[in-house]
Amino acid sequence: LISSIGLALWVFKHNARKDITTAFGEVLTVTLPDNSIVVLNGNSKLSYVDNWDKKPREVWISGEGFFNVRHINKNPAFIKPTERFIVHCNDVSIEVLGTSFNVRTRHNKTDVGLISGKIRLEYVDKDKPAGAKQLIVMKKGDYVEYAQKHVVEQKKLAVPEKLTGWTSHQLLFSDATLARICEVLTDDYGYHVDISNPKLKDLKIEDSLSTYSKIWVG
Repeated sequence: LISSIGLALWVFKHNARKDITTAFGEVLTVTLPDNSIVVLNGNSKLSYVDNWDKKPREVWISGEGFFNVRHINKNPAFIKPTERFIVHCNDVSIEVLGTSFNVRTRHNKTDVGLISGKIRLEYVDKDKPAGAKQLIVMKKGDYVEYAQKHVVEQKKLAVPEKLTGWTSHQLLFSDATLARICEVLTDDYGYHVDISNPKLKDLKIEDSLSTYSKIWVG
């Protein structure tokens, strides 16, 4: 009986689901069971099962995270189930072997930018038959915006590394609307921003804005 209880406790401990959350404005580095690294932005959540011995490496994220995935596959032509690394967010799944990418998933919208390597997006398209998964293979610099069960935009980024400015407590905006900037301040830092004139929401910043630990709203 004691052995059975001990075995049950061991199985529970090694298959327990871990949930990691960050506060507004907090940037947290998480080391996963395979030594892959995830940097979580403020107001974000990461979940995973703390045992990947005989199953795919799977994580679930809401908010924003930068992933640096450990490469463990030796034969690209034959990928074992335990070598797969899958990130789940909304109706999008991201599968990688070893690479680095940024994913932001808020307000039923998911943005994925590839910094290095190659990843595969699997997503639901409202215009396709139910249950039919769609695929996009992304290479370095590719950026995909997905919302309302539809790919809204695909483009190539000249400097994809700019997507990760937040990991060093920077805010980097390029050609961003005031509405977009306010959204980031609210989602990541918990600020409440009132814009008295709705027309101002479409105003854009024509240059990049880089801000460190303090954010000034005038």
